[in-house]
Amino acid sequence: MFKSLRRMLVIYRPYRGKLIISQVFLFISAIASLASATLQQRLINQGIEAGNERVIIATSMWMVLLAVVAGLAMAGTAYYAVFFSQGTGYYVRNALYRKIQTFSFANFDQFRTGNLLVRLNADVQNVINAVLYTVMLLLYAPFMLVIAFILAFRDTPSLVWMLLVVAIVVLALMALIIPRVFKAYDDRQNQLDDVNNTMQENLTGIRVVKAFVRERLEIEKFGQRAAALRKPAFAAAFLVAFLNPLLQGIGQIARALAIWVGGEQVLSATLNIGELITFTQYLALVITPLALMAIVVPFVLRGETSAERLFEVYDAEPTVQDKPDAVPLPLEQVKGR
Repeated sequence: MFKSLRRMLVIYRPYRGKLIISQVFLFISAIASLASATLQQRLINQGIEAGNERVIIATSMWMVLLAVVAGLAMAGTAYYAVFFSQGTGYYVRNALYRKIQTFSFANFDQFRTGNLLVRLNADVQNVINAVLYTVMLLLYAPFMLVIAFILAFRDTPSLVWMLLVVAIVVLALMALIIPRVFKAYDDRQNQLDDVNNTMQENLTGIRVVKAFVRERLEIEKFGQRAAALRKPAFAAAFLVAFLNPLLQGIGQIARALAIWVGGEQVLSATLNIGELITFTQYLALVITPLALMAIVVPFVLRGETSAERLFEVYDAEPTVQDKPDAVPLPLEQVKGR
């Protein structure tokens, strides 16, 4: 999976240290968020219910400190995410342009001008966005899920099954939706090529179009291309727009169920209020990264589609090749006439 994006990892070999640092910052942010949720149980049970003002003040100060640490760590991750994403765009765009300069006329018949413009601009930008969100958030979600499950099992084992049900439902929905999103993005980029080619042909031959009064035909032709683009673009946008509120709805239902079931256990004295509040925080910490995945995955899928298209150009062999024994001609021997 994500074969084309994984091929780009070679770009980051000189920057492995910075990549590791960015993920360390990410893990620090996640741990600080989880620790803050755990402290809420102490704040309620040992502070508010016990009337211990000293515990309330100390715990609150720790929670504020952890919030600051989480914010600073996420800012560090964001800095490195921008560094890697923009660096990737710079490297890929230059490498692709150098490759295009080696093409012969037969290659330009295969990759038309509008097609190459889309790949050099829109596709490179999609890869930039994919790298940005991958560095910032992709590992955040599974890490939060694992730690939240461990803490919930330690603190509220009677309610941990809810986390498991929520995770399974969300992952099943994403498994159904993600392949459709990937196909829609692939179709959209291909149709965008056709739109750009039609526009480029029209502008290049605009004098001929005007001379033979072909404006109406060209308008109809472009309208057909735009209509063909609209269908996959609408499908991709609808699926992405549908995924996030769906996950939010699942989260709200799970939270209400947790308060209902947990409230019954509080009344029967098998669970205290602090543990229930802490569990709802763990539930939020499970749902939030899953909702973030709903944002990240479309960017990554779009980036994978675009990376495939970029490698189609990069892997294309020029149809006119130098002979194996060719020797570069010294500039002193080059004469103009």
